[in-house]
Amino acid sequence: MRLTHRRLHGTDKNNLAIEPNLFISYKLTSKLNTLLTYMQTWNPASYIQQIAYPIYTNYYSMIVGDDTMRGVTMHNLSHKWQYSDAIHGVFGNISLSYINTKGKVLYANSYDNNFYKSQSTGQQTDDESYRISGSIGKSIGWGKLSLTLKGSSSWNNYSLLIAQKAADFRQNTLN
Repeated sequence: MRLTHRRLHGTDKNNLAIEPNLFISYKLTSKLNTLLTYMQTWNPASYIQQIAYPIYTNYYSMIVGDDTMRGVTMHNLSHKWQYSDAIHGVFGNISLSYINTKGKVLYANSYDNNFYKSQSTGQQTDDESYRISGSIGKSIGWGKLSLTLKGSSSWNNYSLLIAQKAADFRQNTLN
């Protein structure tokens, strides 16, 4: 549990965030175990994202907030299966995860007077990310050598501002 007090232009705001964490680990056999985790967090927007004055983040870009004290809530759920056979030197795992981010602010971006400008629109969006990853490996007796094959796939659903309207996008990644 976390209590956050913020003050912006004479306005006070208190937020009480209850951030549960759940962690369950179970050893099914001597070689196989599973792990389930859930975490919820709430974070206030940074000061630079809140104030409606231009803040120069480097020599060529600036960010302008919208004088609103906001926060972002994130839900993270993951499940992992692990296998390890020490006698035969075989090991592996597979992991699934889901992340949901609520309350992200969309920014309008422009290039103006030799500066890149990001300005808050006040519009909020939710993002989702999914990921599956795994590995399988084999230990070889000499020199503690092991060979491992790893792979992962992820897809992210998010929104961007195009022509002052939120447009849905999806990014897929395969490794």
